Amino acid sequence: GALGPTFNATVSGNPIPISGNALNLSSTSGVISTATTASLTGVRLIFVVNVENIVNLTRFFGHVNGAINWEISASVNASGLVVQGRYTSGTTVVLSNSPRIKLPASGFCLIEVEFSATQWKTWINGVAATGTNTSVSDFYISTIGSGLRNTDRFIGLMGDVVRVLTGRGDSTAAISAVKSVLNGKFGTPL
Repeated sequence: GALGPTFNATVSGNPIPISGNALNLSSTSGVISTATTASLTGVRLIFVVNVENIVNLTRFFGHVNGAINWEISASVNASGLVVQGRYTSGTTVVLSNSPRIKLPASGFCLIEVEFSATQWKTWINGVAATGTNTSVSDFYISTIGSGLRNTDRFIGLMGDVVRVLTGRGDSTAAISAVKSVLNGKFGTPL
C-alpha cells in the first residue's frame, strides 16, 4: 500500500486459514491488528471481500482509542449494501447517507473508501455510493475484520487491503494499477 509497513499485521488468538488468495475469517479466528494505527485522511482504502454471507453491521476495520471509536462497517437490507464509517465519541456519527448498491449473488466484491475532512466517499464494485456526508477531522483503523471493541466481526473471505495516497499527480494511475492487480487475482471490476 501507499505506506507499506503500515499494513503489516499480526494475528492474536487462533490462526487464520488461507483460502486461495484470501484470508478465511470466522467467528473463532484470530484478531488481525496492523503494525501501527493508520489514518485514513487523504487516502483511498481499497479492499476485496467475499460478501455472500454478509450481515448488517459487519465490521471490516476498526480502531479503539479510549472513549473514541472508529470503524468501517456494512449496512445492509433487501435493497443492497452501503459501506459506512462510524465515529463514536459520546454519540455516533455515521458517515454515509449513500444510495444502496445491489451486490452480485456470489464472488468477490471490490470496495473503495476515500476519506477527507469534509466528505466520506465509497465505491462498491466500481459504482459510486457517495451521498451528502458529515465528516470528522480524522479517521483511524488498526484492526482488520473486526471493529468496535472486536464485536460484529466480518465472517468470510478477505483479500488484499491497499491504501493509496490521494491528491497527488499519480494518484489516479496508482488506483487504476491497484484495481488491475486485484482484477487479475480476484476477478473484481477495474
